[in-house]
Amino acid sequence: MNTMYSVSFPTFKALKRENVDFKRKIEKRLKKAYGFSIRSKPVSVEELNQFIIASLMFKKRPKSPQFISGQMLNLHKKHVETLLKKLGKIYAKDPELINTLQVMKDVEKKMSDKFDGIEKTKSLSKEMVELVKDLYLNGILQYWAFNDKELLVYNGNQVEIKKSEDGVAEIENIVDEMTLAVFGRKHVVLLAQQITNMNNTLNDVLSRLTTYIGNLSSFEDDDQKALMVELTSIFVGKIFGIREALNMALKQIRRYETLGEEIKGEATNHPHLIKLYEEWFDRNRLEEMEKQLESLEHSIGEHVEELRDLLSAVQKAKIDGKENSTVKEFVNFVVNVYYAFEQFRFTADTFQDIPSFTALRGDVALETGGAMKITPEPDNIITVRGIFKSFPLHNHTVYAIRGIDLDIKHGEFVAIMGPSGSGKTTLLNILSGLDRPDRGAVIVDNYDMISVKEKKLIEFRRNVASFIYQSYNLLPVLTSLENVRLPSDFGTKNPIGNKTQRAKTLLMEVGLDQFANTSPKNLSGGQQQRVTIARALQNQPKLIFADEPTGDLDHKTGEQIMDILTQINKERGVTLVLVTHDRAVAERADRIIHMQDGKILREEIPENVSKK
Repeated sequence: MNTMYSVSFPTFKALKRENVDFKRKIEKRLKKAYGFSIRSKPVSVEELNQFIIASLMFKKRPKSPQFISGQMLNLHKKHVETLLKKLGKIYAKDPELINTLQVMKDVEKKMSDKFDGIEKTKSLSKEMVELVKDLYLNGILQYWAFNDKELLVYNGNQVEIKKSEDGVAEIENIVDEMTLAVFGRKHVVLLAQQITNMNNTLNDVLSRLTTYIGNLSSFEDDDQKALMVELTSIFVGKIFGIREALNMALKQIRRYETLGEEIKGEATNHPHLIKLYEEWFDRNRLEEMEKQLESLEHSIGEHVEELRDLLSAVQKAKIDGKENSTVKEFVNFVVNVYYAFEQFRFTADTFQDIPSFTALRGDVALETGGAMKITPEPDNIITVRGIFKSFPLHNHTVYAIRGIDLDIKHGEFVAIMGPSGSGKTTLLNILSGLDRPDRGAVIVDNYDMISVKEKKLIEFRRNVASFIYQSYNLLPVLTSLENVRLPSDFGTKNPIGNKTQRAKTLLMEVGLDQFANTSPKNLSGGQQQRVTIARALQNQPKLIFADEPTGDLDHKTGEQIMDILTQINKERGVTLVLVTHDRAVAERADRIIHMQDGKILREEIPENVSKK
């Protein structure tokens, strides 16, 4: 009987070249060591958030599973050594760190003194990687599914689950949740230590502010003053800047909280896995950590003016040629605060992918899972299942869409709302064929938007869908009439009749027939958007996508535009999918979809619809 094996390795996602090399080594090692041809494809090695997950199906039980596990541990250990060296080099090149260390060296030179704190900061990059070494080394999870049992192996421990009589693997699809749990059990311990340290450090800062504002009122000479101004600027900037790291840590803790519900949902027959989570992630401790982070953020906000007063006091300090005894104390204090805050920032930034970790019920959300095959319901014009989209940047990844399912019926008006960065426009681009997801399924009017060829995509745009943009996107060299007629100049199979006459009729319907021969530059914003709407209707589409169509308009003009769009939806039966920040605009829809962090948070039926 087949034996299933998978292993999850934590990694640093920004090290693209090193991760590609590591994945090749994993695949090669598993293939060669266990009798597979290099050309065969028994091994899957994919990425999931900040983890690399390899899986392998043996045709029979291997003679030594322990040997396989040991091989993977050794391979991972070597990868972690490489990872930490690269991570240290990246950190050492951080412009803020380089500038800060230079200022501190200048302070030492100027004052002809050695400061213990400054000596400590010189080895910051080495100490920072040591902070996270244990998390990387002991965050590996291995899973075995034999014919009679399943095993989860982590950090020298294992959890054994006996299979049911039918031999079905029950926890294979919880490997993603347990991957995050095994890593997170160490991460929350480090976070708890750092939050306590941050809390003590910030309290010390706030208790000394008034004293330093009063005592740093004079310096020996201009050079000392200039250095102290620069050092104080770094100090104040560090405290203001740490709020971003506090917010990231808060998101990480909340992700570990939601992980508990996911494990409970998939491990209903295995209470010992739920118990394991509860041992690793004490709910009361997580809640207390949340409160501490929120309190730190609040405390900084409350003392913004005092921190600015400190910088102002140093900038206005006089030169009296006398030694100020507070200066040396302040330098040591600034260095120690910087060190503590920098440790916290480094950890938060290194694991910034964690809040975006997505676990799918009954599946594993590998980022390059490819297309799914689905059969949409007949009354759906849009059917979306399990789509993901991420954008790798230089040192981090934007997880724009994270496991979205969505159905939109023919003739429906759907509004999509959410804060900036929630994934609204990315979703709209995927639905309209302007972009493609990394995995999942998107069917729009029977077009498979993931695997569709460019020729079919052109056909889709000419005959099925059109787009209304916030910025109008009218061609300035064409008149209003020519802009409206343009889509049909490229051709359509829809029975629109005479192209020019239809364009004139549409301009009349949006109240701009008298501006048919006017250039867009001579039209107001509202008039340009009306031309855009007429252009969107020229080829008689079934579906219109609108991205913030009233975003650049005043309230009254925006209402007029929405009157036109609502009329198009109700009278022509055109499906309308609209992205907006405006609640009043969204309430005109049949349904409102609320997005946050790349996911659908909830759906809402507007009050005016629910009363009908």
